[in-house]
Amino acid sequence: MTGEHYYNTYLTREERFKFRYNFLNYGKTPGQFDFYLASEFNSSFEFISNGFMWSETPEGNDYWFHISNRTTQVDKKETRVLTPYKFI
Repeated sequence: MTGEHYYNTYLTREERFKFRYNFLNYGKTPGQFDFYLASEFNSSFEFISNGFMWSETPEGNDYWFHISNRTTQVDKKETRVLTPYKFI
């Protein structure tokens, strides 16, 4: 599945904000975010773990490890469909 799928269905709105912030500040360059979301991943763990170094973020390893191992989708009330240039 694409990164966009994991971004929109396995992360809450707050987690999406934190993921994007950390991706841009502790991971890749801003221009790579759309490409990253369009890329294929085998699991939410693979998607989250390849975005940035967890240990460098304010949330830390435990926070991202717990989220990346989530096996159920988040409540639909928490999600919004991702559209270009509107990430939250």
